[in-house]
Amino acid sequence: MTRKRLGWLVGAGALLLALVLTLPLHIGQLLPGKSDHVPDAPGQGLPEALEQLRGDNDLVRPQAVAHGARPRLHSTAYGRQETRLSDGTTAMPALDDKALIALAESDATESPAWRAYYLCLAVAPRDPGAPSPHAQRLMDQIPWSKEALEEARTYLITRGSTDSIDTSVATRGSFLTALRCLGKADGVPESALDALATDANRISTPIPVLEASDALSGLGRPLKPSTAVSDWHSEATAQSCTEADAAQLAAQRILSPATRLPQESAQCLKAGIGSDNPQTRWLARRALPQEKSIKTRAAFDDKGLVIETPNQQGNLRATYEAARALAITGTQNQAPDWLTDAVRKLSNERELPPGDNVMVALICDRLELACGPRAAEGQRDVAALVVPPRYQANRSAQWGDTMRARIELELGCPKTDIAPALPEGKRLDGPALRALRLLGEAGCKEQAAQAVTGHDLPKIATGLLRDGDLIGAADAYWAAVHSGAVISQEFFDQLPSLVAKFTAKGNASLYSRTPGGPADVEATNAAYSLQ
Repeated sequence: MTRKRLGWLVGAGALLLALVLTLPLHIGQLLPGKSDHVPDAPGQGLPEALEQLRGDNDLVRPQAVAHGARPRLHSTAYGRQETRLSDGTTAMPALDDKALIALAESDATESPAWRAYYLCLAVAPRDPGAPSPHAQRLMDQIPWSKEALEEARTYLITRGSTDSIDTSVATRGSFLTALRCLGKADGVPESALDALATDANRISTPIPVLEASDALSGLGRPLKPSTAVSDWHSEATAQSCTEADAAQLAAQRILSPATRLPQESAQCLKAGIGSDNPQTRWLARRALPQEKSIKTRAAFDDKGLVIETPNQQGNLRATYEAARALAITGTQNQAPDWLTDAVRKLSNERELPPGDNVMVALICDRLELACGPRAAEGQRDVAALVVPPRYQANRSAQWGDTMRARIELELGCPKTDIAPALPEGKRLDGPALRALRLLGEAGCKEQAAQAVTGHDLPKIATGLLRDGDLIGAADAYWAAVHSGAVISQEFFDQLPSLVAKFTAKGNASLYSRTPGGPADVEATNAAYSLQ
């Protein structure tokens, strides 16, 4: 369960946050950021321009474009499960197998094992982990099916060594459910099941314990939640009830149905049935099976897939990108009040998902804000992260997100090796350029210099700008800087005109990912890092 799946759990992988950052971080004067602003630097109109990217929740949106409604794998999985538990007035549309397979294959934001888990939820009856010949037939038609099974088994055995215990328990529970659904749970060692049960009894957060309980119960190993889960307490009121509050209260009620909730908490739990998020609705309906009066909000297309409604909310990743851009231009002290107020408010919440703690901490650091206890907690979370010892191209997000967070708080060069994963004798691709940049920003400059031997990074950066890839060009340029590459004056002379063509329409202080595209906060950050 990554942050994308409701946002209350995090490990190194959950900062993917689904969601990829680039960090020109403040290590000395080489990096754009807090200390290298000059009076005539570009971007002085950026604070006002961010209004164009302002979300309804006063966080920054990734792009200045409304996202249209379309089917989503996550929504289809939980929306179909929730509809099965609703009042029965909404007919469950038949599911088009080819459309579901295409949706699963197109969801590149999720790993193969997570996609397998969602596929099982979409086609399974009320017990998503019950062996499903239907799901097995679908998986047999998917090219990454073996990779999904291997990922799930490996994670169950290794316990996700770089993830927090909450993330690890939730992920192991979900992956075990997927293996049960696909008839492959027999391959999981008993020791891994024992470890999952033991770890689930060590934590008090209801959702990961429920994930583990559901999976283990299906294997004849019922989990008796610890008293810590029954004692888990939410201070949510009808006015302050959040998505996380409603979902956690639902999981707690499912695990401990005899637990009596205060009236305010009970109201918050019931409100979950009307949530915008299908996962929260599903949990709330499981917790309150007697509540049949509220109809499901799932909207189906003609293929039986659940459509995700447009969302104009900003998010913390995009807000962090905006904070970086403000710092690069030296205008962090002019950040819009709506943005700083929203971040400070989050930093003073009674509880945030660990992943959100981290992002709040990084934003507060970039904007030099005096923030609340959640920011301090996020800094501690970052300090506890461990960078995977080897960079792997197919797991670049996990490696990169951990590196980025550590670099931002200046935690030094970690023990990690990137060279074996770089494409030998080939042009460096986007993930490799980003990894090289991060390696240099972390202070691992000797390894970065060795890794780029034979590659003309300034030339690559120029080529990417000409080809319409602003973000890749910024990664290539900063990889060159940190590896000690010689950068000619000719390169710098070309930059202004090459970057200018990415200026967003209607706002000269914002930039787009490709020429002529909508304003994009990550592209804006990249553009200012090149000026």
